[in-house]
Amino acid sequence: MELPVRIDPAQPMSGNLTVDGAWGADGLNLSHWPGNTTPPDLVHELSTGSALYFAELGDAERQRRAQGAGAIINNHYDTDGVLALFATRFPTQALPFREALLEAAAAGDYFTAPNERALALDALITRFVDPAYSRAARALAAKPDAERYTKLANQLLAELPDLLAAEALPMEELWLPVVERYRSDRAQLESALRQEQPVRDLCVFTAMSPWSSDGPGRHALFEATECDRVLVMAPTDQGGVSARLILSTRSWFEPICKQRMARPNLNQLADKLNQLDPTPASPLAWRAQKITGASPELWFGTAELDSFAEHSTALRPSALTPVAIRQAVEASLENRAVTPTDRSPEPT
Repeated sequence: MELPVRIDPAQPMSGNLTVDGAWGADGLNLSHWPGNTTPPDLVHELSTGSALYFAELGDAERQRRAQGAGAIINNHYDTDGVLALFATRFPTQALPFREALLEAAAAGDYFTAPNERALALDALITRFVDPAYSRAARALAAKPDAERYTKLANQLLAELPDLLAAEALPMEELWLPVVERYRSDRAQLESALRQEQPVRDLCVFTAMSPWSSDGPGRHALFEATECDRVLVMAPTDQGGVSARLILSTRSWFEPICKQRMARPNLNQLADKLNQLDPTPASPLAWRAQKITGASPELWFGTAELDSFAEHSTALRPSALTPVAIRQAVEASLENRAVTPTDRSPEPT
């Protein structure tokens, strides 16, 4: 598609081909976000998958469906969005790498790790625009986000064919620390007691001894289970129990969310746990993120926690026992058999 590629949340969506997080626009949309208008024959559980279906249509049909579009637009930067842009803008170059693209997109949006290369590519793309890690990003650090993301995304799109074909991924400084921490996280999980509860779509990991560092991250957790909800608990060196309940994006993105139970009310659960816990005192308490977010979580600790945090630095010891925490979580998941409707478009 001979169209410019832009990433800009303020860009008018009308009159453009939109991918991933863009919604509410006329024209062709290739997305798995709630409210997307992706044509039925192009629907996939990843935006990259929809873009690859589009790439397979052939040039004439792609031109027909994108007729009138002035650009290919995404309103945020992430791995699935970048790879969807790549497959839409460069279909011939993208199709030979179909499986690698889908695996990396899943690593980004579903916090899985189909293999270490997929995890590494997700980390490379994610950190490529972060001045804390990327020399290319530091050179543009003073630019507005939309300009920086657009320039860096276009640079990366041009390099992707060579990156995907390389036997070993370059820019090791961007991805190797992520892969090494993932290996450590998986090793920690192997020593934990694991309980799968399919009826509640819940997996519970309980450590027998204190975790090193801040415990296993999202990619290790959601690669280890197909459940939508993961509860992780561990004793701490200070006494008490650290606890973190994470809801995955599997109950938020379309169409996969239609196979999942409705989400629990995390705020109500936090209130219940605060009533049970004998020690909450400011700034420590049971806390929860908005249920409308793509992957919210509940925890005991301080208030400061970024959305989609791989590892939580907000965790502090609760005085509740693992059994009491687990029972409260289980009670919040009872009789929730309907498809979720409380979702709104928030960036991943």
